[in-house]
Amino acid sequence: MRLDGFGLFVDDMAKMIRFYKDVLGFEIKEEENTSNVYLVKDGTLFLLYGRNDFEKMTNRRYEYIKGLNGHSEIALYVDTFEEVDEAYKKAVENGATSVLEPELEPWGQRTCYIADPEGNLIEIGSWNKPYEEKNLEGGVKDMAFDYKKEYKEFYMPKGTPSIVTVPKMNYIAVRGSGNPNDADGEYKQAIGLLYGIAFTIKMSKKEDHQIDGYFDYVVPPLEGFWWQNGVSGIDYARKEDFKWISVIRLPDFVTREDFDWAVRKATAKKKKDFSKAEFFSYEEGLCVQCMHIGAYDDEPVTVDAMHRFMEEQGYALDITDQRMHHEIYLSDARKVAPEKLKTVIRHPIKRA
Repeated sequence: MRLDGFGLFVDDMAKMIRFYKDVLGFEIKEEENTSNVYLVKDGTLFLLYGRNDFEKMTNRRYEYIKGLNGHSEIALYVDTFEEVDEAYKKAVENGATSVLEPELEPWGQRTCYIADPEGNLIEIGSWNKPYEEKNLEGGVKDMAFDYKKEYKEFYMPKGTPSIVTVPKMNYIAVRGSGNPNDADGEYKQAIGLLYGIAFTIKMSKKEDHQIDGYFDYVVPPLEGFWWQNGVSGIDYARKEDFKWISVIRLPDFVTREDFDWAVRKATAKKKKDFSKAEFFSYEEGLCVQCMHIGAYDDEPVTVDAMHRFMEEQGYALDITDQRMHHEIYLSDARKVAPEKLKTVIRHPIKRA
């Protein structure tokens, strides 16, 4: 069975045709008094189907939500981050309802949401790559060096605990405190700083500043070192007490001088203060780790399994002021159901 297309059952056909034709640029040829619109756009069949006509055809009535609804979305792609901002601004100026202003997400995508006249959600997003170079999981095709694939022992452990020695790595880092779920909290602001620097470095190949030894790569996943004063390990019920260092790994070819250039470049280009971002070197050393699949609040089950395994192997937990609870986020938390989220959890250990 093949996916043929998708459609919307609409109430006001004329208004919807004008929106998709005039605001989003869909090349709809049908007149506004039509009962159905059939449009093949970028190889996908898109339909607008009058609700009354469909009810007559199926001989039954349906329930419809008025206003914004979260049942589905239409995802549109543009090649650059700048085009996301431009498309959003143009759509809103021409009558689209703003749902989410453009923002850089933790998984490296810049995205925004608008709604059509009947409340259907439309995403406009970009991975800052031409459409032909992105794969279905986002990012870029395999021609770019992907740290998750090349260093599976660090980024793709099994769902059972294992012992690993993590060498020294360099990171972009932002320090902060507080509940990471706060909509306007420090954590969300820190993520914006991290990805602003990460993509400035990645796109340096197009700038006058040429980094020695540069090769194309996929920006590594977001990571975090977490602790709470006076707590051994993590108390998930006290999120407001979190202290954290949020990080993204840097390729080895990035020097401190290159990093400083990226901070200056991002500051000038985005008119934003990036001074909190720091070049952070850290050698994690001997650890126990495991792939946790599920909600973040369910992590204690995986942590308990890690600690039992560590003790069976003759190790003891070694969380200190310098060695912390570590998480690596492999899933798009906005698009993946909580029970399917993939997070690498890592704890420092020592010989018992």
